[in-house]
Amino acid sequence: MTRFIAAYDTEFAGECLSACRSIRDVHAEFDFFATFFIVGKRLEEEGREYRDLLGDVPSFEIASHTYSHRMLRDHPFCGRAPGKEARLRELPGHGWHENLLKGHNLTDRIQRILAWPPQFPEAIPLGPVATPEEEFAIHRIFVTRAVELGLPYVSLIWHPWSLQRFDPEMRMLRLLFAFVQESGLESTTYEREWQRAAQIRSVV
Repeated sequence: MTRFIAAYDTEFAGECLSACRSIRDVHAEFDFFATFFIVGKRLEEEGREYRDLLGDVPSFEIASHTYSHRMLRDHPFCGRAPGKEARLRELPGHGWHENLLKGHNLTDRIQRILAWPPQFPEAIPLGPVATPEEEFAIHRIFVTRAVELGLPYVSLIWHPWSLQRFDPEMRMLRLLFAFVQESGLESTTYEREWQRAAQIRSVV
C-alpha cells in the first residue's frame, strides 16, 4: 500500500518558524506525521524556538537540509557540490517544487524542470496557481497516480514560508490531508520509510 509523507524544507529565518506554527496545528488536526528538513544555520539562530514548537511531537521528524542550503551532489544547473561527492541513498520527493507552482520563483528554472513531453500533462497548469483549491488539485494528481502505480510512498515537499504567503489559513493542506485520509493512505516520515526499505533489502 502506498504511504504518504508530508515534508517541509525550512530555510528562511522568522517566516518559516511562524508558518510552522500553523502547519503543526493542521498536523494535529489530522494526526499526520511530518518530516521537517531544517537548514543548520536556522537551528543556530532559532533552535530553541523550533525545539519548543516541534520537539515534543512524537510524529514529527527533524531532518537535515544541510548546514547552509548547499547542494550535496554535482548538479547540471546548480553546479558542483563542495568537497567530495556525498555517498547518499536518496528517497526522492514527488510533484512540483511548489515555489514554482505558485510563481514565487519565476525564472528560467521553471523551464529547466519540465520534461518534454511531460509524463503528466494534466499536472502542468498554464500559469501559477491562483487559489489553494487549484494547488490541491495539482497535488491530488500526484497522490492519485502514485497509488495507481503502486509506489511504496508518495511525498510532497513544501516550503513553510511559501505555504503561509500563499495560503495563511492552510486550506490546501487541509484539503489534501482529508483526501489522503479518504484514500486510505498511511501517514509516515522519511526516516520510517527508509527503515522500511532497509528492512526489505536485508530480507532480500
